[in-house]
Amino acid sequence: MGARVELRPLSVGEILDVAIKIYLKHAWTMWKIVAVVVAPVQFIGALIVTSAAPDAVVNQNGIVIVQTQEQLSRFNAARGVVAALSVILIVLATAACFKAVSDAYLGDEPTFGGSFRHALKRWRSIIWLPSVSVIILVLPLLVLAAITAVLEAGWLFALAMFGAVPVIIWMWISWTVATPVLLFEGPKGTKALRRSFFLVRGRWWRTLGAIAVGVIIAGVVQGALAAIFSAVAFTGSAGSYFAKTMSGAIAGTIGGILTTPFQAAVVTILFFDFKVRKEGFDLELLARGMGSATDIGPPPDVLPPPPPPRSTEQPPFWPPPPGWKPSGSTEE
Repeated sequence: MGARVELRPLSVGEILDVAIKIYLKHAWTMWKIVAVVVAPVQFIGALIVTSAAPDAVVNQNGIVIVQTQEQLSRFNAARGVVAALSVILIVLATAACFKAVSDAYLGDEPTFGGSFRHALKRWRSIIWLPSVSVIILVLPLLVLAAITAVLEAGWLFALAMFGAVPVIIWMWISWTVATPVLLFEGPKGTKALRRSFFLVRGRWWRTLGAIAVGVIIAGVVQGALAAIFSAVAFTGSAGSYFAKTMSGAIAGTIGGILTTPFQAAVVTILFFDFKVRKEGFDLELLARGMGSATDIGPPPDVLPPPPPPRSTEQPPFWPPPPGWKPSGSTEE
C-alpha cells in the first residue's frame, strides 16, 4: 500500500484548472464516449424530423411553414421524440464521462469500455434521476397553472412564475452533483438529490461560479459551430430545410463531443472537492469508495501543488521593524 495522499479543498480557479488538465490529457477517450452516443442520435434525429414534414412549405430562410393541423402535429411529435431520445442518450454519455474523469482524478487510466460499462449498469437510475428533479420542480407549477386557469387569474400564475425562477435555479445548482452521488456512492432518486443538496450547502455560490464558466464555454463553442455550419449550409443550397437540419446535426455533434466532457469534468471535481471539505476524504479513501485501484501512490499530476506553508513566527512589535522577516524565509 502506497503512502496516503491527503487532498485539500480547492478554489474555483483550481477546480477549473484540474478539470481542464484532465480534459486535455484524456480528451480522446472522452470524445469517443460522447461521439458514440451523440453522432447517431443527431443524424438519425435530423432524418426523422425532415421526413416528418415532407409536404410542408420551406421559406427562403429554411424555416418550415406547416399548412395543416395534421402536418403540425406530425412535425411536433417527431421533434419531441428526437428531443427526448437525445436527452436520454446524452445523460448516459455524461455519466460515462463522470466515470472517466473520476478514474483520472484518482490516478487510474480511464478507458472507453470501463466508463461505459459503469454507466450502463445504472442506466435506469441515471435516466430516472433527472426525471425526478424535473417532476419536483415542474409539478407544482402545473398544478398552479390549472388552478389559475379555473379561477381565470393569469396574473397570479405570472406572479408565481416570477418567484419560482430563482427557486428553480437554486435547486438546480443544489442538485449539481446528484448523478456523481448516484454513480459513486449508490443513493438513487430523491436520496441522491438530498445527498447533493447536503454536499453543495454552504458552497452554493462557488458551485454556481464553476458551473457558469462551463456553461459559458459550452455555449460559445456550440454557438460558433452552429453559425459556421449554418453559413455553409445556406451557401448554394437555397436555404433548404434538409441542409439546415443536417448542418445543425453536424454542429450539435461536434459541439457535444467537445463540450460535454469538460462540463462533466467540472461537476466531478466539484463532487470530490465537496467530499474533501465536508468529510475529510483523502485519495486512498476516495479510490476505495469509487471502486478504483487500492494501491495508492503519488498524487495524480493534475492536482495543483499545495500552497507554501505560512510562518507562525510573530514580529517583536507591530508594525514589524524595517527588514524583519520570519526565520527560514527565502524572500528577498
